[in-house]
Order: sequence, then structure tokens, then C-alpha cells
Amino acid sequence: MNVKKKESKIIKFLANRDKNLKKVLRVARINKTPEEFLQQTLTLSFLFSFSITFVFFAISKKISLFTLIIFFFFFFFFYSVFKNRPLLEIKKRRQKIDRDLLFSGQYLLVKLESGLPLFNSFIHVSKEYNETGFFFREIVQDINLGTPIEKAIAKARDYCPSENMKKILAEVVTSLKTGADVTDTLKNTLEQITTNLLLEVKAYNKKLNSIMMFYMIIGTVLPSIGIALMVIFLSFAGININTSILIIVVGLLALMQLMFIAMVNNARPTINI
Repeated sequence: MNVKKKESKIIKFLANRDKNLKKVLRVARINKTPEEFLQQTLTLSFLFSFSITFVFFAISKKISLFTLIIFFFFFFFFYSVFKNRPLLEIKKRRQKIDRDLLFSGQYLLVKLESGLPLFNSFIHVSKEYNETGFFFREIVQDINLGTPIEKAIAKARDYCPSENMKKILAEVVTSLKTGADVTDTLKNTLEQITTNLLLEVKAYNKKLNSIMMFYMIIGTVLPSIGIALMVIFLSFAGININTSILIIVVGLLALMQLMFIAMVNNARPTINI
């Protein structure tokens, strides 16, 4: 009982420190409370770090300070990874939304220009598109349940992971409150998003060239030369290279390769033309 109380106190302490976790989980569509999510994160972090530590223990066949350091290092590493999982889910959702945002926005604009009411236009967009349609479906459902259309759109805007989508929804809400023409506002917003997209695509080529040059030097040339020189110096010094050192070196190189892959993916434009 005391152990469970201590665990619950730790989880509550971590949950209270992160005030935005509840909203982040909602935006990421993770149907868990902050306490449940943190409990799962701690459990998975312990299991993964214990498994890796057990492998090192099986190789060295002894428990040492180095083994404890490995356990705590991987525990905090996996805790950080699993803790940021909602942010990764939000990023994936944002990319899916931005991928067809211009197309769904233009479709909505066509429906409005043809004289269809805003609510009916939302219904049509929700049926034609997947990820962007999800937010319009939520708006339609809230309106059918009696929520005013301005509040329904504002609610969808608050829990939307895409900044471009938020711009569209925010402008629509503003137009409804001020009585302005929604069609003109939506057209201007889509033109602004298109301009920003073209600038993002032009900047991508420059970023990619810089990343690839950095990768050739740091990710390929220096590791190859560094490992060769390390083997030569250690052989001259009469120091044997054991399996643990080789595993650590290979692990660091793998992390470096993953880091460069992540850099390329982050620099890539999220919206397709």
C-alpha cells in the first residue's frame, strides 16, 4: 500500500508540474488522463531500461557502477521519448491536415461561393476529406447538439494541431462575429497560406543542402576516421577493445544516423502542392 501511495504521489507531482499535458493529450487524440499517461510512461521506461541493462549485465556478468549508470541513463532517455510521444502524434496529425488543407479550403470556398450556407459547406467538406474533415465533423456534431456555430468553430480551433488550419477557423469565427463576408475572408486566408507555402518550399532546398554537407562531414567522414584512429592507437597502447565498447560505439553511430534522418524530416515542408 505504501509503495502504491508513493507512486501515486510521484505521478500527481509530475502531472501538476505539466499543466498543459491534459490539452496536449486531447490534441493528440490520446484518450488518457495525465495520471494514466504518466503511469504508462514510467512503466514502459522502466521495462525498456531494465531490458537493456540486463543485456549489458549478461555480457559483463557482473553488477557494477557502470551497470547502474546505464540503467538510469536509459530510464531517463526512454522517459523523455515516451513523454514526448503526444508531441509526435500532434506533429503527424498536423502533417496530415496540412497535406490536403489547401484542397479542402478551396473546396469549402467553392461551396460558399456557390451560395451554400456555411453549415452545409462544413458537412460537404467533412465527407470529402479525412483528417481535415475530422474537425469539420466535430463542428457539425457540436452544432447539432445545440452549440452556437461560433463556439463550435472556436472549440475546434483550440484543439487543432495545425497552425494553418487554426488561421482558417479563426478568420471564420471573426467574420461571423463581425458580420463580414466569410467568402472574402477565407479567400484572403488561403492566398496567404499559399504564399507562405511557396516560401517554405524555396527555403527547403537551401536547408537540405546544408544538412547533407553537415551529414557528409559529421556523419560519415569523422566517424570513419575516428574509429580507425582509435583502433590504431589502442593497438599500439596494448589496450584490448572489449565487446561493451564496440556496442556503445555502434549505438552512438546509430543514434547519430537517426538524428540526421530526423533533421531531414523536420526540414521538409509539411504541405503538398
